[in-house]
Amino acid sequence: MKRWEIGCALLAVLFCLTACGQKRSSIDTVTLGDNMIHLYEVDGNTIARAAEDYQLKTPDAIASCVEDVMTALTALDSSKIEAYTYMMGEDNSLQLEMQLKEGTYENEDILLLMAATTETLFQLEDISSISLSVKNAVDEVCADQLFLRDTIYYYDAEENSLSQEIIAMYVPNAQGTGLESCGIKVQTEPQTSDQELIVRELVRKNVLPADTKVNQVSVHDSVCYLDLSAEFGNSAGTLSPEITLYALVDSVIAQTGVDTVQILIDGKIEAKYRNVVDINKPLPFNTGILQDE
Repeated sequence: MKRWEIGCALLAVLFCLTACGQKRSSIDTVTLGDNMIHLYEVDGNTIARAAEDYQLKTPDAIASCVEDVMTALTALDSSKIEAYTYMMGEDNSLQLEMQLKEGTYENEDILLLMAATTETLFQLEDISSISLSVKNAVDEVCADQLFLRDTIYYYDAEENSLSQEIIAMYVPNAQGTGLESCGIKVQTEPQTSDQELIVRELVRKNVLPADTKVNQVSVHDSVCYLDLSAEFGNSAGTLSPEITLYALVDSVIAQTGVDTVQILIDGKIEAKYRNVVDINKPLPFNTGILQDE
């Protein structure tokens, strides 16, 4: 199954297509004139800027801008969009539905189309999020996804390809009284987030409770929202709740570069972790729990 990962970057959406674990992007940074935006289109197995940029006709009216941009994207020679409808929310969230032209489309084709469309639209700074639904020519839903401004999209060109990566982690010391930093080599899968790799490794090391899994990961405004399965609330051997919790939090912050981590359990923010540690707000890196060098 293709998986979506929300990553941290307060830029316009950056889409990276991966093959054998290597990230690459065809998007270059070019200075634009006033009220000009790039149009992005599918180009082989990536996305690229169209030959000509687009001049916004009514830059101060967000709904009109969306209409103009979608009309321009639909008119591109490479476009697979037959029709579209959209609605703006009060918070400037965009609900967009696109119908494809007749034809046969692989998952990669749809992924790339969504990437090109959202990359283009997020240049409109007032748009807070995009809920994008793609239907085929017979009105069947092919994909339906919510994008934040900082969505990163990964695509694995070789389903079974694996690569090795060193991830930064914090694990309990021998006494279980503090955390020590280490680099751990793991087998990576292009569709697996760093947060999932960290959780798997901490479960393997008996730091997190057995069977703890990541339900969903998203990052917004440098806060990682990490939704874990209910097993996370179980005890993990003799380790204290604080050691268990911050082995995860500190590892995620060190590896991904976010500022804080908001823990959720089965989609809900709980008041405390195992009735001991407050987790009702985003948690920063805990230097006080680190082992003295």
